[in-house]
Amino acid sequence: ASAALCELNKCVLVCENVAALLRALDLFVSHVRSNECGNIVSIIADNNGYRNVDQNTGFASIAVYVLIQAARTNIVGCVEFVLRAMNEFEERSRRLRDIETLKTWMNTAAQVLPLLCDRERQLFVHATHGDVRQLQQVMHLQSSSSSLSLLHIHSRTQDSILSPICRLNHFDAFRFVQQHVDASLLLDRLFLVNRHNITPMEALFHGVVSLSMVRHIFAIDGVCVRYRSTPTDLFRLLVTMYRLYEPRVVQFVLSALQFCEDDENNNSLLHELLTFAYPKPKTSKIAMFQASDCFTFFDQQLSYWVLSTCDVKAVDYFMTLV
Repeated sequence: ASAALCELNKCVLVCENVAALLRALDLFVSHVRSNECGNIVSIIADNNGYRNVDQNTGFASIAVYVLIQAARTNIVGCVEFVLRAMNEFEERSRRLRDIETLKTWMNTAAQVLPLLCDRERQLFVHATHGDVRQLQQVMHLQSSSSSLSLLHIHSRTQDSILSPICRLNHFDAFRFVQQHVDASLLLDRLFLVNRHNITPMEALFHGVVSLSMVRHIFAIDGVCVRYRSTPTDLFRLLVTMYRLYEPRVVQFVLSALQFCEDDENNNSLLHELLTFAYPKPKTSKIAMFQASDCFTFFDQQLSYWVLSTCDVKAVDYFMTLV
């Protein structure tokens, strides 16, 4: 704080040569001691910069710190004695430093500005953080705010912002996206397979699972119908939940898909799953997929999982069909 005050209450006296500087310094000191400097009442410190010249800038001066009498309290000020040649040298050095600072800023801006102007990157960053307000700003700042642009497919990952939203359980962000997109497009993106062979629906069950978010998404029109009518998607869902240690979530998904109801549709669907062979994904690292070129529903471990997580009726159905 004192340094800032000294900068505000600072006076610079520029002298032509060393003799003039020494004469001005003696004259100033004698006037202060004889109380002939107005509100400057005393000298409290001094700094002779010529004793230790700054090796970086080469600048040196003599600074005298004085006590200035004010209306309510005394404040500290600074009177600096500088040679003209040294002052001009310092001014040129300051301009060069400003140029270097501007160059550094421009180099940084050249790297940062493209990222700030990349709407696709902004959408994925804000979706990863679940920041609804920032997602709104990105939509409003762009000329195109259609649902297709909000669920734009990333060219490199072949993914939409639904994957990080579902994987990290950003419920508010998901409801925001749901309000601003077409229902058919939302359903299509929920089952979009990205470069890592994962859909947003499957990303729901990675990490910590939010049962409320699972309930909300499975209540969307077309989700359960899609699973029951597409054995491939249903097979992927069951494999995804294979290592899920959330009994409530598993029981809810099975009940939402109506696996526990005794009817002919369930029996035919289960018959189809028993004989269904899913092709081995190229990007999968799951040990079950590495054993062969395809994977059947009743692999030994997966069948154990099915029988241990379904309720009694579901177990009876599976055992009957086996």
